[in-house]
Amino acid sequence: MRKIISMQTGKNGLTLKEAFEGFICEKKVLKLSEATIASYQNRFKDFTSFFPADNLCSDVNSTIIFKFIEFMQTRNPDIKTVTINTNLRHLRAIFYSFMELGHMERFDIKMLKCEKDLIETYTEAELERLLKKPKKNCSFAEYRTWVMICYLLGTGNRLHTVLY
Repeated sequence: MRKIISMQTGKNGLTLKEAFEGFICEKKVLKLSEATIASYQNRFKDFTSFFPADNLCSDVNSTIIFKFIEFMQTRNPDIKTVTINTNLRHLRAIFYSFMELGHMERFDIKMLKCEKDLIETYTEAELERLLKKPKKNCSFAEYRTWVMICYLLGTGNRLHTVLY
């Protein structure tokens, strides 16, 4: 099925813009969410602000990807590695699709290594205060909060699980 969507224009192949239009068309037909499609469009727009969309797909290679990473870091020196990797994940989905269709040579798009931020934990005093059973005449909100904390600690569930 995917080869039907692949349409070469001339000897030189498709431009990034033409290939991306086909990619988005495919994702809409496959009923991906609007948010996912918008995310692909935003990441592609970011990439084409660095490497114009009228370039051929075949012009993209690992060197261009590394230069794009450098471009993101230069444009925003405070950008987090996690953000760069999120952008790369979306571009990887797009470009791997292009590779599968034969619009560009195969190459790997590697994620950057991330150092995980250490999460500050509660002190012993803070834990004792959180786990201390409230008095009988406490407010409903205070009692409810204590019950939820005990539930979360006792089950290991995350807040999202409790809410939904």
